[in-house]
Amino acid sequence: MRKVVAVPLALAVVFALVGVAYAVNEYALTKAETFPAGVGKPSKPVPKGVKFDYAVKDSAGPRGAPVERYKIAFQGLTAKYASKFKQCRFSDTSADAPLATILQRCKAAVIGAGRVESLVTTEANAGDPNSVLFYCNLKLTLINIPGGISIRLDADPPAAQSQDGPFGCIVPTHRAINARFVNKRIQGVPSGSLEFAVPPDLRHNVGLVVTVARTSSTINRKVTRARIGGVRRPVGFYSSIGCGKRNKRIIQVTFVDENGVSSSERKTNRC
Repeated sequence: MRKVVAVPLALAVVFALVGVAYAVNEYALTKAETFPAGVGKPSKPVPKGVKFDYAVKDSAGPRGAPVERYKIAFQGLTAKYASKFKQCRFSDTSADAPLATILQRCKAAVIGAGRVESLVTTEANAGDPNSVLFYCNLKLTLINIPGGISIRLDADPPAAQSQDGPFGCIVPTHRAINARFVNKRIQGVPSGSLEFAVPPDLRHNVGLVVTVARTSSTINRKVTRARIGGVRRPVGFYSSIGCGKRNKRIIQVTFVDENGVSSSERKTNRC
């Protein structure tokens, strides 16, 4: 088993001891927006970049209950044209190796980046949501793969000295999670959702427990051209093909914890 103490674009981890009752997780979408402005339509998409930040905690302390599954949906956004950009196979992005090694093959397929700020304690102290012994700040790299995004996480010892400090983790972390695109509708508008499950060994491993307190990420605005209705149009890795009421876009995130408790958060921004 790999020595890993991290999870991504989304992960709050804590091991519940027998007899310990956790309070309700509190989630906050601190930033969820697309850029630049523009609505678009299927026949004339508008290439977009995406910024997505969130925070999670237990109502009694900084470490919430473990989150197992995520669904991150942007109303009116599609990744239909992602295959027009350089891609890597997921297997090329998931090796337990330094990020520099991964980028030797997949640098051209990088479509975004970010940061994951985590709190670390031991399994013995996992029942206390206020227990924080170390910090683990991970570099987040987003890589275009067929049908989705590889969420790559990297950091090495020593552990970060503060949550806001430089990248570092008590245990070497070099992993990726396979996130898949799913088509759906939000209030009748065709939309794209990025969905993934967190493997158990990323939630509990090597006697340590990690809680992601904050995550920030940006998917770059990348532009190429594709033939749509006989006309070559600009398209993006993410493209806007619609919007909600009053030109406002709904960003909807569903978190499902290890106990099967589902929580949905929404944020609305301009298209």
